Amino acid sequence: QFAWQQAQRVYHEGISFDEKEVLVPHNRTGVIQEYYYDIAYRPLREGGIITGMIQVVTDVTAHMHARRQLEESEAKLSLLSNTVPSMIYYLDQQQRYVSYNKTFQDWFNVDADEVIGQSVREFIGEQAYQQVAPHLAVAYAGQPERYELPAPSRLGTERWLDITYTPHHNEAGELLGVIVLASDISTQIQARKALEESSNSFQSAIEVAGLGT
Repeated sequence: QFAWQQAQRVYHEGISFDEKEVLVPHNRTGVIQEYYYDIAYRPLREGGIITGMIQVVTDVTAHMHARRQLEESEAKLSLLSNTVPSMIYYLDQQQRYVSYNKTFQDWFNVDADEVIGQSVREFIGEQAYQQVAPHLAVAYAGQPERYELPAPSRLGTERWLDITYTPHHNEAGELLGVIVLASDISTQIQARKALEESSNSFQSAIEVAGLGT
C-alpha cells in the first residue's frame, strides 16, 4: 500500500521517490510472506507533461535476512566475548572490524568504537599484516585456521598469541565474516623455550660425559 501511494505521487505530482529496504508482504509461492525491496520511482515527462513513470525495484530480502542473522550472531558474541580473558572480535567480508570485546580494548588501549570500520591492514600496520595475511586467506576461503604469532607492535607490549579464525556463513553458505579468538600464550611459550633449553643442556652434558669416558 505504501509503495502504491508513493507511485501515485510520482505519477500525479512529479515527485521522485527513493526508499531502501521497503517491507512488502505478498504472495509468491502460494503463501503471503515478507519481502524487502529497494525502490526508486522517477516521473517520465514529455514536453513538461508527466506521461509515465520509470521504476526500479531491487529485491534485497536475502541481504536483509543475512544482516539480521549477523546482528543476532554479534549480539550473542558480545554476551560471550566479555566473559573470557582473550580477545574476541569480528571481521566483515572486507576484513574490517565490526565488533570487539573489552579485552581487545584493554590490550590495544582503544575505545569501544575507535577501531570499528578500520581494516586489519590499517589497524595493525603493513608489516604485521603481511604475517597474518596468509592465515586470513585460509579463513576467507571458508576454512578454520589456527596459528601462533608474536603480537603486532601496535599492541604496545611483547606477547605471543594463539589465534583462531572461524569463518561465519549464512544459511545459504555465503561467507559473512570471520570470528577471531586471540589468547595470550606468552607464559606457555616461555615454558616451552625453557624446557627446550634444559633438554639441550642435558643432552650436551651427556655428550660431554660420553666423550670423557
